[in-house]
Amino acid sequence: MPRIRPRDTLWKDLLEGALAGAVGTALMTPAQRALTRLQSPRDREWERQTSTTPATEVLARRASEAAGVHLPRTKEALAGQGVHFVYGMVWGAFHALVHRRRPGWMLGSGLMLGALLWLVGDEVLVPALHLSPPPEAFPASSHLKALGAHLAYGGATDGVFRLLHRALA
Repeated sequence: MPRIRPRDTLWKDLLEGALAGAVGTALMTPAQRALTRLQSPRDREWERQTSTTPATEVLARRASEAAGVHLPRTKEALAGQGVHFVYGMVWGAFHALVHRRRPGWMLGSGLMLGALLWLVGDEVLVPALHLSPPPEAFPASSHLKALGAHLAYGGATDGVFRLLHRALA
């Protein structure tokens, strides 16, 4: 039977996970920029010419419209970043909940989290919700770059969570 930690630490764990998720999210952009340099010039040019509005911005616009709030175009990028950070923080908190149930969870769990978020989020849900074109519209290097950025997220989220968890124990 898995050991479950005392209830009074639940909020602490969730906050540690959310903070770790925010750090992981912040590291995705530099990771993606670095991985862009590994792409062929042809693929980089294709992405530049066919770039679409980021899925997080589309989602922010749709959410604001559903709430009856006008989101000025000048604020869409900022709102999209907000969506991205909240999403990353929620998954960081989820990661903390997994650690509550399985304290000895293996070190690669963050990488698994990142791979799962890339596969389910980027490759399935984002196109299914029409937040981006279908996966086949992008070159393989774009998918690999996104996978790499999500692995950076997962690894950083797990590492920061473990550091915080130990430091604040």
